[in-house]
Amino acid sequence: MNVTRVWHDGRDILDRIIEQDFVQKSGRFLGVGANIGKDWAWPLVCNGWHGVYVEPDPSACSQLVKNCKPFGDRIQIVNCAVSGTGGLQSFFCSLKSNYNSSLNKKWLDKFVMLNHSKDNDDAEHIYPILTNTISFTDLISHIGKDFTCIVIDTEGTDEEIVKSVDWSKFTNCELVCIEHEFMEIEPHLSVISYLHECGFEFTDQDNCHAIYRRIN
Repeated sequence: MNVTRVWHDGRDILDRIIEQDFVQKSGRFLGVGANIGKDWAWPLVCNGWHGVYVEPDPSACSQLVKNCKPFGDRIQIVNCAVSGTGGLQSFFCSLKSNYNSSLNKKWLDKFVMLNHSKDNDDAEHIYPILTNTISFTDLISHIGKDFTCIVIDTEGTDEEIVKSVDWSKFTNCELVCIEHEFMEIEPHLSVISYLHECGFEFTDQDNCHAIYRRIN
């Protein structure tokens, strides 16, 4: 396994790669865990790409709709959570960190603790709701799989989602990015191995993102 670049200069590696390799192209992107948009895909949106944003958090999705409205029908928004299997599940929303939420309560607890350590009150900072989830397989059956770039950023359930589909069937895909913040080394290595079997090589990483490019 050869990782060609590891950057820690404060700028997301994904932003760099999108700017260097994709902005001047045309294509279609998928962002699972979009938050409010205006993210890694925003330069693509502003340069005429089509895409799909998936975001389950009610407050984040509301802002995402407002942000994407000027781009008309080029951007499709899916308001649900994505999991390996689908079905009704508990979904945890942070009351201390706007627009941060997860199906994985342990992940969200750790995130809030690290980012809001000065808030030493005893009040509960996570509020659970029930939300519909859709499997990644079912999601793709509705929106297609002709994506050039796919980013999975689901705050602690990334491994489960990645390993629920056969990535070799995404024949148009050139880049896959998986969030690995707080991911243990064994799941991270497992994702690397699985995607390699599907034809994607682990090429770059920063503190939060692991980048995979199609093996030619």
